[in-house]
Amino acid sequence: MKKTSIAFLFTILFGALKAHSQFFVTSGTAMLHVPDWDRIVRYHNLATTWQSDDLPPLQWGYQGGVGYTFLVFRKPQIFAAPQLRYTHWNSHNDAIKLIVHQLSIGPEIRFNPRALFFGVESAGPLGPRWYIGLQPGLQCWMPMIARHDSWTMYDEETTYRPLTFRFDFRMSTGFHSIALGSFVLTPELSVQWVKGTELYDWTEQILGHNILNLNNKASRGWSFGAGLIITKIKKPENWWDRPRS
Repeated sequence: MKKTSIAFLFTILFGALKAHSQFFVTSGTAMLHVPDWDRIVRYHNLATTWQSDDLPPLQWGYQGGVGYTFLVFRKPQIFAAPQLRYTHWNSHNDAIKLIVHQLSIGPEIRFNPRALFFGVESAGPLGPRWYIGLQPGLQCWMPMIARHDSWTMYDEETTYRPLTFRFDFRMSTGFHSIALGSFVLTPELSVQWVKGTELYDWTEQILGHNILNLNNKASRGWSFGAGLIITKIKKPENWWDRPRS
């Protein structure tokens, strides 16, 4: 079942490359909120009170991505936007540096609620200006830790950088606000579910033990994003057309 789902995601993504689609790139920032991982950082600070500066929790990071947007249903103006996104978080002080990489792939479905129920008379290649996006997808997480500029190791030959795969769900909303020639600029806000993601041996690598039985798996957590999408449009229609019944 899992292999079938992954194959389905890749089929949609690469099928879009052959369709009549609009290529886009995106960049922005992401705020990570996972209390279980923050608790591990707090215990590290309590155990290293002699250090001049505390280790901040993982919070603000940066992200970027690429994808294609193409029309699925004309009258309700439903679009699909298969995309690949990368997010990077890090936290450090003079003694230790924490890094978390996240790669997310999935077929986002974009729609305007009014257009979904009442349809539109006309719209440009990106549909109505305001949209809501829903994206089931696959996340790949990889944590890394450095002490005094050297990566931590499982043993003399194996660097600590375990991979975690999880299915996730992401919601977004954007507004196609500005056209510059054949490019459209779209501010976007998003929220992604992180619950259930486990950073294997995260506590053990940071503290050197886990006698307190701290949780490496996120019992709850979210990633909040804000960014800008730049879309290269192929069609000359008025992309700013609003939904009309």
